[in-house]
Amino acid sequence: MKRAARSLGLLISLFSAIALISSCASGPAEPPAQPAAAPEPAPATEPVSGEPAADAADLDALLAEAKGLKKKAFDLKLYEELGDGYRAADALLAKGQEAYDAKERAAAREKLGAAAEAFRALLERGLTELASIGKREAEDMRTQAILAEAESLAADRLEAGDEAFVGAESLAMDGAAEESIAAYGESRLFYELAYRRASAAALVEEIERRDYSRWDTGNYALALGKMEVEEALWDSEDLSERADALDALEEAFLRLNLVMQIGRESIASSARENAEASKQRSDDIKAHVAAPSEYEEALSALGNADTLFKLKEYEESAEAYGLSMSAFDRAFEIAAEKRSRAAEAMRQAEEAAAESERKADGADPVVNAIEL
Repeated sequence: MKRAARSLGLLISLFSAIALISSCASGPAEPPAQPAAAPEPAPATEPVSGEPAADAADLDALLAEAKGLKKKAFDLKLYEELGDGYRAADALLAKGQEAYDAKERAAAREKLGAAAEAFRALLERGLTELASIGKREAEDMRTQAILAEAESLAADRLEAGDEAFVGAESLAMDGAAEESIAAYGESRLFYELAYRRASAAALVEEIERRDYSRWDTGNYALALGKMEVEEALWDSEDLSERADALDALEEAFLRLNLVMQIGRESIASSARENAEASKQRSDDIKAHVAAPSEYEEALSALGNADTLFKLKEYEESAEAYGLSMSAFDRAFEIAAEKRSRAAEAMRQAEEAAAESERKADGADPVVNAIEL
């Protein structure tokens, strides 16, 4: 009887071993390179002989928890901010997955538990770090907005940013790091809108003051239209639409800069034409002979202006062309004055010669009479 019992036990053990070998031979599925969009619970595993079903379910839940924590860390891009910690936790998860697939329950429970704990610690540290980064980025953007004179040119957006920032600070102080990250992001968005709106408004003022729009009416009209679009999106008070407003302001800013560039280039080109016309006038009067130092000074200024123009330093080149024109004008005036004096001297000389000749002609009859 005892021998029959032992034989039955051996058969049961043998069948269990065969089942285990068959299960391992099927091989585990390849894990994805990155976490799935929404981690599904791990499939329930059959408990091995002597293991309660509850323990197997707990192991499945532990695997799902570790994978879920990894996905959250991945979505927050902690692999960028805390790369070493992310890789260490991921290595523990990989080892736990390997033990789980091999039905090594104790090892799997240990590794998966360690992985979950590592990802929890990583998330706690990472959320704090991300909140700190969000706060710093918001503060930096506010500084840029202030430098762009947003207090006067985009006050409503700046005030909204300040309000969101205060809310983010309150959340951070209450330990709600994850919620504070979103609040700091909202604050930064409003500050960036204030910065871009103020920058665009300043360009509009400059264009109007210098009358640059006459050189590029098309881009100017499109830019003003984009600023109107941004205004409407801001007035909607919808966060996603306000985020879209950034694109409208960016396009407006680019077009306004084009208007500025074309206006500056056009004015510089006009100044160059004036300088070259003044040079031609000086050449016609041979100012390089009559006023060589002034003419050389004008040529030097013209060369400097041409260099600046080629470098697209249009405002500086326009000023340099103005200096060159003034120098050519001086050379012309000096040459014209010398020519005038020379002409006057020649006129006086001719008059003196004519007077001498007239006197000589008047003296001839007298001389002839005396000779007779």
